Amino acid sequence: MAVSLGIIAEDIRLVDFLRPAIGKLAGPGAVELLRIEKIRGCRGRRLRDVYPAIRSECALVVVAADAKIEGKPVTHRRKARALETFLGGRDPGLLPAVAAPSVEAWLLCDPTSFAAGISEGTGGRFRKLAEWPNPRSERSAKEALGRLIHEGCGGHLPRSGFEYAPEIVARMDLLHAPNRSLADWARAFVERIARIA
Repeated sequence: MAVSLGIIAEDIRLVDFLRPAIGKLAGPGAVELLRIEKIRGCRGRRLRDVYPAIRSECALVVVAADAKIEGKPVTHRRKARALETFLGGRDPGLLPAVAAPSVEAWLLCDPTSFAAGISEGTGGRFRKLAEWPNPRSERSAKEALGRLIHEGCGGHLPRSGFEYAPEIVARMDLLHAPNRSLADWARAFVERIARIA
């Protein structure tokens, strides 16, 4: 029987990344995605209102956000603990997915997967840069992603590459991702699904 799952995310880019990542990690038919809620920033009141309703419907709720608290960067572990505490403590049905420094860094952390996924998605050839960025802040991750798309595709993409997240994620080794926050979340997700199923 499929594990019922909900996603609460601070923005659409996290949803774009997590949907294919969850499918890949869980395997075919292992999860049933029942609800997706985008809360436009990690707004406390909205998160507290939405979480109980989704949790009552789903065995597992992934709460996704970038690694910052009150606008200041923090470690992904600290943000995950803060989310757990904020939502009432250690609930086995809650799994924070905290992207450090941001989901843009998750999308571009594997150069080979990124280049091949963008090439497949655009039907063209993405020119992989010799020097690949390793952003340390949300701002630098967004700038690096924009620069990679511009230089690699010779122009812009409407959603900065997130429209091709399924093609990129399909090629990634999420459990051993170069981005520590992504690898940690992927391992925690696999462990949690195995426990719940």
